[in-house]
Amino acid sequence: MCRGQPPGLLLRHDRALVVGQKYAGTLGLLTFVAVLARGLIRGASVSATLQAACLVLFVFAAIGYVVGRTAHSIVEQSVHGRMRSELADLEDVEDATV
Repeated sequence: MCRGQPPGLLLRHDRALVVGQKYAGTLGLLTFVAVLARGLIRGASVSATLQAACLVLFVFAAIGYVVGRTAHSIVEQSVHGRMRSELADLEDVEDATV
């Protein structure tokens, strides 16, 4: 968050960063737990299971970060497009009534 900015008010870039971080954490931890469960079920060695779990944690966290940032920008562009369209429609209605 930027200094001097009221809490709760995030810049567009900061919000995209937060969404990316949340996706990264969620996807990374989910795959970490899945690999741990797979290792436990298969009876794999602890060190091999932890190595694989740590690897997928970082790989899928990176993927989640990219997906989160992309998803945020897609949603934001959609919302801005709708707002612009509705404002243009509102201006057309106001021009027609004048």
